[in-house]
Amino acid sequence: MLSKRMGNKNGPSNTEALDAEDNCTGLYMFSKKEIKKAISSWKYSKVRVVYRTAGKIYTGILPSGQLVAIKKLKGERMELFHREVDTHCRVRHPNIVSLVGACSGSGRKRYLVYEYCSNGNLVQQLAGSDHVLSWEERVKILRGIALALRFLHSHPDGSIIHTGIKAKNIQLTENMDPKLSNFWSTQVLSRQGIPALAGRPSCVVDIHAFGILALQVLSGTTGDWKSAPGDTIVRMAKEVVRGEREPAEIKDSLLNIGQDDLCDMESILRVAVLCLTETQEGCPTMEEVFEVVNEVWRKMHSRHLHHEISQVAGSPLTPCGSIDDRSN
Repeated sequence: MLSKRMGNKNGPSNTEALDAEDNCTGLYMFSKKEIKKAISSWKYSKVRVVYRTAGKIYTGILPSGQLVAIKKLKGERMELFHREVDTHCRVRHPNIVSLVGACSGSGRKRYLVYEYCSNGNLVQQLAGSDHVLSWEERVKILRGIALALRFLHSHPDGSIIHTGIKAKNIQLTENMDPKLSNFWSTQVLSRQGIPALAGRPSCVVDIHAFGILALQVLSGTTGDWKSAPGDTIVRMAKEVVRGEREPAEIKDSLLNIGQDDLCDMESILRVAVLCLTETQEGCPTMEEVFEVVNEVWRKMHSRHLHHEISQVAGSPLTPCGSIDDRSN
């Protein structure tokens, strides 16, 4: 049974569950009374229910005033409950949604309490929001998720594979900081990079999914990567890499960017296509992917700073150099 401070937690006997650390620092075990009070404290909680694969999500307010997202799981989801808790006990990162606490109690209902991300998920921002993501916000999102995956894949206990990298599993904070969520299908590799159990996926699964995600963010498309729209994005991106199309043809039509940003976009597009390489040998690592996206982020901010300084000094801007093609 899970203890109040997680020091005595007995995980599931199923060998596919991740082993929890002996001391899960900072994770609070809520009572069901506390959970109900948190949900009822949010006056719009009943209309803020979101149906997900793994359960219902409610908005709640803790006694401290902190807004939280509360996921309710039923008995048949117990393995998911343990897997989420076990994974969050070992991973803490600015670009991973924080698990504030959990509630096991008695009966068949279990609850997971997460930090609240006020801008919803990436699908909502790309498809259902009045706000059009700026170029800077899109790069920020891709950089944050690449950073989170680099952290997971290089974890000291062995590479952690999310296996569910997609737009709906990326939550966005008030400042549009991306947070990777939904760790119920996570797998772990040995330190040598060999799957801990036969048949488990490799890091390439996440890298391939990141490539699809990057193309969706660049193009503003939200369809699943297995659908026809996803296939179209991939085909068009490969044609850009081969010089058969212009990068602007894959750009989100709602996004207004200049030539320098278009060059940056092509750099990200090229590494996204590399991520879709079918063989593990030809696929870049998340470290290499992050370097490309981070370089775009750095050059973009360098241009912004240059522009601000030039405006203050009253001097004209000098042309920005071409983007280093890190995908070659």
